[in-house]
Amino acid sequence: MGKKKWMRDSKRIGFGLFLASFFFISCTTAPPVKKADERELLRNRVDQCWQYLVKQEVEKAYQCEAPSFREKVSIFEYVNRYKLVKYMDAQVSKVELDGDRGKVSTDITYRMFLRHIERKELKKSEQEAWIKIKDNWYHLPEGF
Repeated sequence: MGKKKWMRDSKRIGFGLFLASFFFISCTTAPPVKKADERELLRNRVDQCWQYLVKQEVEKAYQCEAPSFREKVSIFEYVNRYKLVKYMDAQVSKVELDGDRGKVSTDITYRMFLRHIERKELKKSEQEAWIKIKDNWYHLPEGF
């Protein structure tokens, strides 16, 4: 009778440990991110990166670029690209997702520091590719 009781108790303990581990695992894993939530994360990231350019924090905007881009383009080269432009405003207008890739349209207002158009505000819609790497979204310039 002692052996049967020990078997019954060990099954209960084993089942209890199984339930406890299942409960622990289910509590520690993050719920899957819904596509709408992921779209909002990308929208916020794009807005953040464009606001760096609006505030002329080009060094911070550089960190938004894909690692493959940063490997080939130094921060010095990147900063020099923005010497003749001042972004006044940027508004994300459209976000499309396809897995870890995104396409984003942003309406921007800017000024060029050239004699013939220096005071004129210009507007355009910028279409950009973005890629998600290790839970972070990065701007992916053409060719990278």
